[in-house]
Amino acid sequence: FGTFVMIIYLLCVPFAVGLEKADPLCCQIFREAGHLLAKHLYGISGKMNKDLKTREGGLPVVCVGSVFKSWQLLEEGFAQEMHSKAAETGIHEVTLLSLNAEASIGAAALGARSAGQDLPIDYSKNSTVFYHSTF
Repeated sequence: FGTFVMIIYLLCVPFAVGLEKADPLCCQIFREAGHLLAKHLYGISGKMNKDLKTREGGLPVVCVGSVFKSWQLLEEGFAQEMHSKAAETGIHEVTLLSLNAEASIGAAALGARSAGQDLPIDYSKNSTVFYHSTF
Protein backbone atom coordinates (compact mmCIF):
# COMPACT_ATOMS: atom_id res chain seq x y z
CA PHE A 1 0.00 0.00 0.00
CA GLY A 2 1.14 3.51 -0.76
CA THR A 3 0.64 6.18 1.88
CA PHE A 4 -2.42 7.63 0.14
CA VAL A 5 -4.11 4.26 -0.27
CA MET A 6 -3.43 3.35 3.36
CA ILE A 7 -4.97 6.63 4.57
CA ILE A 8 -8.13 5.96 2.57
CA TYR A 9 -8.26 2.40 3.89
CA LEU A 10 -7.91 3.62 7.48
CA LEU A 11 -10.76 6.10 7.00
CA CYS A 12 -13.18 3.40 5.82
CA VAL A 13 -13.74 1.88 9.27
CA PRO A 14 -14.73 5.16 10.99
CA PHE A 15 -16.98 6.01 8.03
CA ALA A 16 -18.68 2.63 8.23
CA VAL A 17 -19.32 3.09 11.95
CA GLY A 18 -20.57 6.63 11.38
CA LEU A 19 -22.92 5.50 8.63
CA GLU A 20 -24.34 2.72 10.80
CA LYS A 21 -25.16 5.40 13.38
CA ALA A 22 -26.48 7.79 10.69
CA ASP A 23 -23.82 10.35 11.61
CA PRO A 24 -24.76 13.58 9.80
CA LEU A 25 -21.20 14.29 8.61
CA CYS A 26 -20.73 10.79 7.17
CA CYS A 27 -24.12 10.93 5.45
CA GLN A 28 -23.29 14.37 4.02
CA ILE A 29 -19.99 13.09 2.61
CA PHE A 30 -21.80 10.32 0.72
CA ARG A 31 -24.51 12.75 -0.46
CA GLU A 32 -21.77 15.02 -1.79
CA ALA A 33 -20.15 12.03 -3.50
CA GLY A 34 -23.50 11.42 -5.24
CA HIS A 35 -23.49 15.04 -6.45
CA LEU A 36 -19.96 14.56 -7.79
CA LEU A 37 -20.92 11.39 -9.67
CA ALA A 38 -23.72 13.30 -11.41
CA LYS A 39 -21.31 16.12 -12.25
CA HIS A 40 -19.09 13.61 -14.03
CA LEU A 41 -22.00 12.80 -16.33
CA TYR A 42 -22.48 16.51 -16.98
CA GLY A 43 -18.82 16.88 -17.74
CA ILE A 44 -19.10 14.49 -20.66
CA SER A 45 -22.71 15.22 -21.64
CA GLY A 46 -21.69 17.56 -24.46
CA LYS A 47 -19.72 14.74 -26.12
CA MET A 48 -22.49 12.14 -25.79
CA ASN A 49 -24.40 10.96 -28.81
CA LYS A 50 -27.90 12.44 -28.63
CA ASP A 51 -29.38 8.97 -29.26
CA LEU A 52 -27.87 7.76 -25.97
CA LYS A 53 -29.59 10.55 -24.05
CA THR A 54 -32.99 10.01 -25.65
CA ARG A 55 -33.18 6.22 -25.95
CA GLU A 56 -35.78 4.18 -24.11
CA GLY A 57 -34.60 3.77 -20.53
CA GLY A 58 -32.48 6.88 -20.80
CA LEU A 59 -28.73 7.15 -20.70
CA PRO A 60 -27.24 3.75 -19.80
CA VAL A 61 -24.31 4.02 -17.39
CA VAL A 62 -22.25 0.98 -16.43
CA CYS A 63 -21.02 1.42 -12.85
CA VAL A 64 -18.01 -0.51 -11.60
CA GLY A 65 -16.47 -0.40 -8.14
CA SER A 66 -17.26 -1.08 -4.52
CA VAL A 67 -18.59 2.43 -3.93
CA PHE A 68 -21.77 1.44 -5.77
CA LYS A 69 -22.48 -1.16 -3.07
CA SER A 70 -23.39 1.91 -1.00
CA TRP A 71 -25.70 3.34 -3.65
CA GLN A 72 -28.48 4.08 -1.15
CA LEU A 73 -26.11 6.60 0.46
CA LEU A 74 -25.14 8.23 -2.85
CA GLU A 75 -28.58 8.25 -4.45
CA GLU A 76 -30.02 11.41 -2.86
CA GLY A 77 -27.13 13.65 -3.92
CA PHE A 78 -27.00 12.08 -7.38
CA ALA A 79 -30.74 12.61 -7.97
CA GLN A 80 -30.64 16.20 -6.68
CA GLU A 81 -27.79 17.10 -9.00
CA MET A 82 -29.34 15.35 -12.00
CA HIS A 83 -32.64 17.19 -11.48
CA SER A 84 -30.89 20.56 -11.18
CA LYS A 85 -29.00 20.20 -14.49
CA ALA A 86 -31.37 18.14 -16.66
CA ALA A 87 -32.40 21.00 -18.95
CA GLU A 88 -28.81 22.17 -19.37
CA THR A 89 -27.37 18.74 -20.24
CA GLY A 90 -30.26 17.12 -22.07
CA ILE A 91 -30.06 14.12 -19.74
CA HIS A 92 -33.64 13.54 -18.59
CA GLU A 93 -33.46 9.83 -17.82
CA VAL A 94 -30.68 7.57 -16.53
CA THR A 95 -30.33 3.84 -15.99
CA LEU A 96 -27.41 2.70 -13.86
CA LEU A 97 -26.19 -0.84 -14.43
CA SER A 98 -23.84 -3.23 -12.67
CA LEU A 99 -21.98 -5.84 -14.71
CA ASN A 100 -22.80 -9.52 -14.41
CA ALA A 101 -20.21 -10.57 -16.97
CA GLU A 102 -16.47 -10.13 -17.32
CA ALA A 103 -15.21 -7.17 -19.32
CA SER A 104 -13.41 -9.66 -21.55
CA ILE A 105 -16.76 -10.49 -23.19
CA GLY A 106 -17.04 -6.92 -24.45
CA ALA A 107 -13.42 -6.96 -25.56
CA ALA A 108 -14.01 -10.19 -27.49
CA ALA A 109 -17.09 -8.69 -29.16
CA LEU A 110 -15.13 -5.59 -30.22
CA GLY A 111 -12.31 -7.75 -31.54
CA ALA A 112 -14.73 -9.90 -33.51
CA ARG A 113 -16.46 -6.82 -34.92
CA SER A 114 -13.08 -5.41 -36.02
CA ALA A 115 -12.42 -8.69 -37.81
CA GLY A 116 -15.78 -8.49 -39.59
CA GLN A 117 -17.34 -11.22 -37.46
CA ASP A 118 -20.37 -11.17 -35.20
CA LEU A 119 -20.48 -12.95 -31.86
CA PRO A 120 -23.94 -14.13 -30.74
CA ILE A 121 -23.97 -12.36 -27.38
CA ASP A 122 -27.15 -11.61 -25.44
CA TYR A 123 -26.11 -8.27 -23.96
CA SER A 124 -29.25 -8.09 -21.81
CA LYS A 125 -27.77 -10.83 -19.59
CA ASN A 126 -24.50 -8.96 -19.05
CA SER A 127 -25.83 -6.34 -16.64
CA THR A 128 -28.41 -5.67 -13.94
CA VAL A 129 -30.26 -2.39 -13.44
CA PHE A 130 -29.80 -1.06 -9.91
CA TYR A 131 -31.17 2.45 -10.46
CA HIS A 132 -33.46 4.13 -12.94
CA SER A 133 -34.95 7.60 -12.78
CA THR A 134 -36.30 10.43 -14.90
CA PHE A 135 -35.46 14.06 -14.28
